[in-house]
Amino acid sequence: MLQNAKPFGNEMLGFVSNSPTGTGEQKQYFADSTRLHVREMAKYASDYFAAEVQGLDTANPTDKGWYEIRATDAFTSLGISSNSRMDDWKNVYFKRPEIDYVPPGVKFWFWNNTWLADNPSNIGSISGNALVRRCNVVWNSLDYYGNIVSEPFVLTNVATKANANTDTEFMKLLDAYSDCIMQANEWTLANLRENTRIVLGTGVYAVRGLSNYIREFTDDDTSVRLLYFSVFYQEPIETDDMENQVADGLAFSWEITGDVPRNMTVGQTATIVPASIRNGETPTQPVSYLWESTTPDIATVSDTGEVEAISVGQATIQCTLEQNPNISTTFTIDVQDAAVFGWASSVPDSLPQFTSVTLITTQDATWSVTGGVENAFDYTTTDNSITITCYYPVDIPIVVTATNGTSTLTATIALTAR
Repeated sequence: MLQNAKPFGNEMLGFVSNSPTGTGEQKQYFADSTRLHVREMAKYASDYFAAEVQGLDTANPTDKGWYEIRATDAFTSLGISSNSRMDDWKNVYFKRPEIDYVPPGVKFWFWNNTWLADNPSNIGSISGNALVRRCNVVWNSLDYYGNIVSEPFVLTNVATKANANTDTEFMKLLDAYSDCIMQANEWTLANLRENTRIVLGTGVYAVRGLSNYIREFTDDDTSVRLLYFSVFYQEPIETDDMENQVADGLAFSWEITGDVPRNMTVGQTATIVPASIRNGETPTQPVSYLWESTTPDIATVSDTGEVEAISVGQATIQCTLEQNPNISTTFTIDVQDAAVFGWASSVPDSLPQFTSVTLITTQDATWSVTGGVENAFDYTTTDNSITITCYYPVDIPIVVTATNGTSTLTATIALTAR
C-alpha cells in the first residue's frame, strides 16, 4: 500500500486512495461511483498493458512497481512543435482506481522508452491519469566510485546551431539553447547545477537557467518534482569521455595499491593490505574490496585478503573495488619452495621521512646496511627481518644486504622527504 494512501469517503468501495492529504477533498459528486465503475469495468478493456512505474509514492520516491495502464494519443495533430512527434506525448490512465494521484516527475517504462509525467491531472481527479512525454536524451555522469549514473530526460526543442552560410561580418547568429525537463530526485537535486556539462552525441552542453525550486504544493518544500533548464552547446575538451558520454569522465581516476610480498614459500600465509587513491587523494567515503585468486592451485586468497601459498609458481591475486566492479588491480607473488632464500615481504624503492619499513626473508639471514648518511636513519634486526626508520631525507640511498650461506639479497632504498 502506498504510504500516503487514505480512505475514500465511501468505505464500501473497499480500497484507499494514494492522494496526499488535501488534494481530493473537493471531489466530484459522482466520484466514488465513477471509481467503482472503473474498477468493475476496466477488466473488460483490451488496451491495458503492464508498465513499470517509479515515483507514485512520494514518501518513497525511488520505489518501483508494475501497474496496468492505458496510453492514448495526447494530440490529434502532428503540429505540436517543430521537434516533437505525436508518439512523443501520451495520456496515461491507471486501471487500479485507488491510483488517482500521479505526482509530476513520475517515470514510466514502456514501449522501449522512459516517459516522464510532465503535466498530470492531480487535483480532484477521479482516476489516475497524466500527460507523459518520452525521454529522448540521457545525462550520463559518474558517482563517487566512478560508476556511470544515467538519467533520461526530455529535450523539448532542438535549437539550430547555425542557419546561414553567408558572410557573417555584419550579422549575428543567436546562441543555440535547447529547453529541457528532468525528474527531480536525490541524484539530480544534488548534482545538477548551473553550468553542469552534459555530453549529448558528439557535442557537450552546459546547463543554463536551472529552475530547481518549483514546488507542486506551495507549503511543501519537498514537493519539487521536476527540474527545468536550458542547455547551451559547447565544444568537447580533452577530459570528456565521449565514448561513454560522460563530461570530464577521463579526469576521474581510482588506483588500488597494496603491501604485497614479492615472494612466499609453500605453506606460508600473508595478508595483503589494500589502499585506494581517488583522484590523487585518500577516499573519504566507505571503501571495501573483493578478492579472487586466478591461480588457486598456486595460492588462495580469503575474503579479507589473506593469501596462502599452495605450490611453487607465480600466483595472481585480483583485488576489486566492491563499490565499482570495473575498478580492479592484480598482484603477483612468486611462490617458492621452503628451501629457497628470498624476500618474504615487499621491498620499497623509497622510505619517506619519519616512517619505518620491515623487510622479511624466507630464512634466517645476516644483515648489513651501507650508504646513506650517519643519523639519517636507524635499523634493528632479528634472525629473518630488519626494520629501518628514516629520520630525514638524504641524496645517498641505503643498500640493505641479507646473506644466508652463499645466497645474498640486496635492496636499494632512497630516503625521501615524502
